[in-house]
Amino acid sequence: MKTIQLVLVASLLVGLSVVAYADASLTPFDVAFYAYRGYFKSEGITSYGELCSNIKSQNTTGEEIVSAALANGRLTLDYDDDFDSFGYDVKNILLGICS
Repeated sequence: MKTIQLVLVASLLVGLSVVAYADASLTPFDVAFYAYRGYFKSEGITSYGELCSNIKSQNTTGEEIVSAALANGRLTLDYDDDFDSFGYDVKNILLGICS
């Protein structure tokens, strides 16, 4: 009986960690902040001052950052419309942070 309970608890914890990592409730500000802090470097997104330069010169787009967040597993989006508007918002937030 204890073995079954332990397996059940372990399964629940694994499920919770996956849900906490891929988060559909992240806001564009959250994604912009993650990008700025370098969370998407492994996906080719620069950070800090270099990201600001790339956003201002349009070498990096908001859509690329959203794609990086999706590839990284930090974000899930259900609709293509969300992708476009989310990317637009991420870009504008970063422009505000970088000004």
